[in-house]
Amino acid sequence: MNNKNIIKRTVACALSVCMAASLAVMNTNATELSDAKNSLAAANNNINSLTNQISETESEVESLNSELVTLMVNINVIEEEITSKEAEIDSAEKDLEEAKETKDEQYKAMKARIKYVYENGGSAGIIDKILSADSIADIVNRVDYASTVSDYDNNLLASYEEAVEKVETLEKKLETEKSELVEMQDENNQQKADLENLINEKKTQVDNFDAQLAEAKKQAAAAQATIDKENAKIAAAEAAARAAAARTQAPAQTTNNSQPANNTTPSDPTPAPAPTPASGVGAAAASYGLQFVGNPYVWGGESLTNGCDCSGFVKAVYANFGVALPHYSGALQSVGGAVSYENAQAGDIVCYSGHVALYIGGGKIVHAADESTGIIVSNATFRPIITIRRVA
Repeated sequence: MNNKNIIKRTVACALSVCMAASLAVMNTNATELSDAKNSLAAANNNINSLTNQISETESEVESLNSELVTLMVNINVIEEEITSKEAEIDSAEKDLEEAKETKDEQYKAMKARIKYVYENGGSAGIIDKILSADSIADIVNRVDYASTVSDYDNNLLASYEEAVEKVETLEKKLETEKSELVEMQDENNQQKADLENLINEKKTQVDNFDAQLAEAKKQAAAAQATIDKENAKIAAAEAAARAAAARTQAPAQTTNNSQPANNTTPSDPTPAPAPTPASGVGAAAASYGLQFVGNPYVWGGESLTNGCDCSGFVKAVYANFGVALPHYSGALQSVGGAVSYENAQAGDIVCYSGHVALYIGGGKIVHAADESTGIIVSNATFRPIITIRRVA
């Protein structure tokens, strides 16, 4: 009996030591795992934020490029108008020179005629010619001729002066129009330069966002690697604990075999907890989400019938029950309260790296998977789970 008691106590002590060591390792790893999950959630939030900023900035660049194209078309039109106006000004300048030359020639001719009249007796000469007429009719003809010559010279000179004035007025008008066009061109060129500078600034922002996004993805990958590593450590510790328990229980089993038949081997000291019953809203949400299996996946969508993405699906399902949720998978990792996978119930939000789903019970989820499959039912452990959140 003493030997049997000693063996039992030895087995119990060994089992306690193994279990304590395993629990210590698992507790340490669980802390590191929790920290890694928090880091991953923060990195995913940063990735989502940067992705949105990149999308918004690229949309702004596209809009600015459209404005720039329109502005450049306007600049080309104005340049063509300026070229046409310059041609009109050149033509007007030529017409003006010709009008001035014609006016000068007429003025010279008139002066020559006046000089001739005065050199041949002036007014007296004209009178003599009139008085030397043969008849009254001849006198009238000579008076009319003299008057006609004078009127012709005056009218011709006046017409040339009027032509010169019109051309000068046209030239000034064309010069004014050209100045206005040049001013418009300068304004458009300044707007073009401002738009180009703004576009370059936006492109620089996108480059900076890309660099930040790459760093955030690197941090997310490192956090995910830590999660995988810690999960492996925990699994190894659990396996080691089970193996140690099996080894220490073997001598006890041998000893127990010598006892009467009514003595049985003790059962597993840490049985798995029973599943937690689902809340009314959670269960209803899970059931409601299953109605849309087979509907399409659309990135950024929130329509359960026309298409949604993973976070849009979760948001839309819970919106039907008055629960407001964000439309970002990273943000969903911090809503509600955290629960373990063992205590997961229908309606809980299962969060993965860059993806979310609704738990429906029995180790299954319903989720908007991707464009090729749409909304489907899958195993909850099809990917490593980051966290499980309960919002109802």
